[in-house]
Amino acid sequence: MTFGSTSLQKSGDEKLNFDNKTGFRIGLEAEYILPFNNGKWSIFIEPTYRNYTAEKEVLYVDFNTIKKHTTVTVEYNSIELPIGGRYYMFLNKNASFFLNAAIIVDASVLDSKINSSNEGSYDLDIKADAAMAFGGGFKFKNKYSIEARYHTARKITSYLNVSSSYQSFSLIAGYNFL
Repeated sequence: MTFGSTSLQKSGDEKLNFDNKTGFRIGLEAEYILPFNNGKWSIFIEPTYRNYTAEKEVLYVDFNTIKKHTTVTVEYNSIELPIGGRYYMFLNKNASFFLNAAIIVDASVLDSKINSSNEGSYDLDIKADAAMAFGGGFKFKNKYSIEARYHTARKITSYLNVSSSYQSFSLIAGYNFL
């Protein structure tokens, strides 16, 4: 599960803060335990599909006098690629806590866009910057895991006159097949 929020502001317009929305994520993780310090350190890569969709009703001024309403919709779907490191704190041979940090880039932005219901006033393409992620969790019998992960804010548009931000928090349940 991912809990995400977005903000968007065009030059001269009010800032649009979209509501926090719940989305889903699904991915695979490959982890390599480093061969020193009793296996407490590892590196991982985790290609993950995730989505975020939100709408907001906006009142804006057109031609300096006419007030209009539009509905702005953000659809942000991507395959993101966290690459990072993890540190384990072993409680016993079956249980451990862990902390991790990663850099996240979008490997592919899938059919993502910002649209408005009115004459293209907010029709924008999405192209996300990289972000950082910090998490902590618990692993049991090297088979089951649960993790909470915070993703820092990232810019999701590349227009000079538009500032944008997407940030999220994820709860991740995992199962080790190997």
